[in-house]
Amino acid sequence: MLRLLDSLLRRMLLATIDRMSLKGLLLLAARLQKSEKWPEAEKVLLHARAETEKEGNTEGLIRVLLHLSRVYQSLEDFPRTHEVLEQALALANEIEDRGWQGAVHHHIGVAHMLRNQYSQAITHYREVVVIDKELKNHKALAAAYLRLGICYREEGDPKKAINCHRKSLNIAERLGDRHFAAEQYFHLGTLCLEDLDDKGEARAYFDKARALFEAVGDEHYAEQADEGLRNSEN
Repeated sequence: MLRLLDSLLRRMLLATIDRMSLKGLLLLAARLQKSEKWPEAEKVLLHARAETEKEGNTEGLIRVLLHLSRVYQSLEDFPRTHEVLEQALALANEIEDRGWQGAVHHHIGVAHMLRNQYSQAITHYREVVVIDKELKNHKALAAAYLRLGICYREEGDPKKAINCHRKSLNIAERLGDRHFAAEQYFHLGTLCLEDLDDKGEARAYFDKARALFEAVGDEHYAEQADEGLRNSEN
């Protein structure tokens, strides 16, 4: 019965999209995505794209294209993912909006990471770093360094990875974000243990990670850090 009601509700909502604002369309698409109703979400977003194109709403169109990229990503349709992201990047460049440029480069980096295309992801995350520095967007900058660190490790360059995670850690500590700082300590410990075979340095990082995870009440990751600590003591 609940499944039938849900189906009827979706059909009713989709039937009213012509009368919805862009904000309403994006909220509806987000709800459909959360429920993994990808075809319905795509239909809503394609309608939103057509409306924003007709209105000449460039920023709205970029926002819609980013939502569409997530739908296609979830469907593992990577050609269409990159198609809409390249369109979004062209629009962001056209209006010379650094915030949107950074957001699109981030999404392209994610798309490449999901396909294990780490060298391509690095290219886009380096752009994100440059933009976030310009905009003094410190939280986003810390996240960009984190992703760069992951990519460099996957590319077999642990020293560059460590450098990126340290930069991310420094920003997290300045912002007072203890959980994010703990994540960086954990990444650093893993790199020292598994890539550099430096157990002493690994122990120091895992110990700090465990203490911070415990302090913020994240028992799961505190246990992960504790396991890393034990492995570095063997």
